[in-house]
Amino acid sequence: MNNVPIFPLSQPLFEEGVLPLQIFEQRYLDLVRECTRESKAFGVCMIIQGRESGEAAQHVPVGTLAVIRDFDQTDRGLLYIRAVGDRRFRIVKRWVQPNALIRADVELLNDLDDLTNQPQDDQFDKIRQLLEQLHQQLKQQHPDAFDKVIQEPLRYQDRHWVTNRLIELIEVSPVQKQQWLEAPSARRFLSLLDYLEQQGAL
Repeated sequence: MNNVPIFPLSQPLFEEGVLPLQIFEQRYLDLVRECTRESKAFGVCMIIQGRESGEAAQHVPVGTLAVIRDFDQTDRGLLYIRAVGDRRFRIVKRWVQPNALIRADVELLNDLDDLTNQPQDDQFDKIRQLLEQLHQQLKQQHPDAFDKVIQEPLRYQDRHWVTNRLIELIEVSPVQKQQWLEAPSARRFLSLLDYLEQQGAL
């Protein structure tokens, strides 16, 4: 994929993860217009140096495409969008426009699973049950927030979906989350399982 606009953020975006954003900088208003007009995705990459606003930040080369699902603009010109994570990618070539908008040519990463190292059913049950518990807590304590950050349908039998949603909810460093994003599905799950067992969460 060529000429993909990049939105650097402090946290990585996972596949099928919900991304609510408040847009006010002109470069990102232009990004949203371009993506909605041309029905194209933008890329999200985690920042390693710099900030989300101001000068173009330095970011990791592996990120996730984001597809805009809906948006709303206020009278003051603020734009609220809700995007959803799609495929992962790796940047092949990167450049910065005069308005500080980052663009890149990217290659999509292979989503094939590691068939030689598959999790066991009882391992998945532990992770699934923990996610369901956290979702119930979030619904009870912050019902509005749950609808904003979790996209239905809730696929508790889908290991990849469960893994990603749990990573989004637990409190770990963005660097650790980025490492999980870059890992294949089965390895991502097993690494998350090992982390949670070490933390005594399972």
